Amino acid sequence: MPSSFGNIISLAAEITAAAILVEYWDATTPSWVYITIFLVTICAINLTGVRWYGEAEFIFCEFQTPSESHLYPLGSHNQDPNDVILLPSCHQVVGHLDIDNTGNRARLRRRANARSDWVPLHGILGPVGRFLGFWTVFIQAAYSYLGVEAVAIIAGEAENPRKTIPKAIKRVFFRILIFYIGGVTVAGLLVPSNSPRLASVRGHGTAQASPFVIAINNGGISVLPDIVNAVILLSAYSTGNTALYCGSRILHGLACRNMAPSFFKRCTKSGLPIFALIPTATGGLLAFLRLNHSGATVFHWLTRMSAVTGLCTWLSVLVSYLQFYRGMKYHGICRNTIPYKSPFQPYLTYFGLLMVILVIFFSGFEVFLKDNWSTSNFVTNYITLVIYILLFIYWKVTKRGKLVRIQEMDLIAGTKHFELMDAHYQENIKIPRTRLQKLWDWLL
Repeated sequence: MPSSFGNIISLAAEITAAAILVEYWDATTPSWVYITIFLVTICAINLTGVRWYGEAEFIFCEFQTPSESHLYPLGSHNQDPNDVILLPSCHQVVGHLDIDNTGNRARLRRRANARSDWVPLHGILGPVGRFLGFWTVFIQAAYSYLGVEAVAIIAGEAENPRKTIPKAIKRVFFRILIFYIGGVTVAGLLVPSNSPRLASVRGHGTAQASPFVIAINNGGISVLPDIVNAVILLSAYSTGNTALYCGSRILHGLACRNMAPSFFKRCTKSGLPIFALIPTATGGLLAFLRLNHSGATVFHWLTRMSAVTGLCTWLSVLVSYLQFYRGMKYHGICRNTIPYKSPFQPYLTYFGLLMVILVIFFSGFEVFLKDNWSTSNFVTNYITLVIYILLFIYWKVTKRGKLVRIQEMDLIAGTKHFELMDAHYQENIKIPRTRLQKLWDWLL
């Protein structure tokens, strides 16, 4: 249930973000016009079923992936004509290579007053202020990573899930590594934190605040900022599209397990869970809060609610995995026999569980700082945690729900069905023969 609620909030957040991004080109048209357009088209895509949803996401990815990868060379952009950059990392992390007017002497100059670049959090200076500023990143980062669990949700409608899901998980890992970690690294290399241009656009909701756009403007390129804004807009739209898809499927799955009202189980003849899709889509109406508040404020509220909800979902996933891990160990089932096993378990799960709990409980710590109380921020940071706890109590009391004891776990039932499915697909699969094909098959 928390995951379904999180997707509902995420849908509204992404529609809000998309409407804000459009203001980069059109600041005169009322925001409700674009909010309506985005919400209606996202609903239309999801009403066509999983096939056209998948086609739409494939097209979105085809535009986003090359566009984002082409921004990486900007990391070698030199903003100081007196500096020679061998590598972006050398330029920003190690220092600058200075060459005198004759070009005969070079020396390495480290960035001066690197610590002074830190912006104090609410006036708190020193190591404490820097640590708190660092900690505030976690809740926003959590929102950015939401949706990686969608791989498991789509498994219910995927062909040969034992083969396709492990490959999809690998794709998620490499996409996070390349586009998330790589993108953030390059963005951090482009513009120093004390850049006047960055300070002048702080708080803007459009691409003007993007380090890539600032670097492009520094280079005197006039067209690329529009392209960057379009890519970000497409990404927000795609995320909202995925949120509606996943939220409706989760709600339908809960109904099938008698954990949600039974009418959510109803589907069309083509298998579309229409009665779960409609109430999930109504969550997008929260984006119309933009009409009475600034876009940045509404987006902040929705992203915080969505992030904490997603973290509660991850908390449930981690606890479930630990129980599953204990069950496999108790019944003597080797992890090598399952199609996919994550490395360094159960230690990574314990670490993830600790971090998730800390981020959830301290997600709204800023409101407890001196002279910084905000009722709206307190509610948006902790209301979903309260709902999560209340839903758990409701399930325990009314449904007599309880964790399945490891001694009672049935980890064998249903495996024969998947073994027969594997045998059917293995007959038609093309086996990679060359080293390049084997490498590509391993990566993807």
